[in-house]
Amino acid sequence: MHDKNTAETLEEAIARLTALLEGRYWSMRHSEVVYGGWLVRASMPLSATHPSSTLNGLWIDASGPNLAPLVTDVANKVAEALAMRGAA
Repeated sequence: MHDKNTAETLEEAIARLTALLEGRYWSMRHSEVVYGGWLVRASMPLSATHPSSTLNGLWIDASGPNLAPLVTDVANKVAEALAMRGAA
């Protein structure tokens, strides 16, 4: 798991999120009006859940002005969901 005290570059965060998602869909969208900057959304891996997931537990979302921390946040939540799935 990523050290949450160390900032990731955007490229590192994207690579980690892509690997964690086991081939599932994720996206990043830009809109100052709707999201205040960026929306990062990831589809949850099979049989994984997270307390902050949306739309019936199918998505993890983060929005805000800076993209790299948002991708890192979503990747961290996916990693937590996978850890909980493994512990179940």
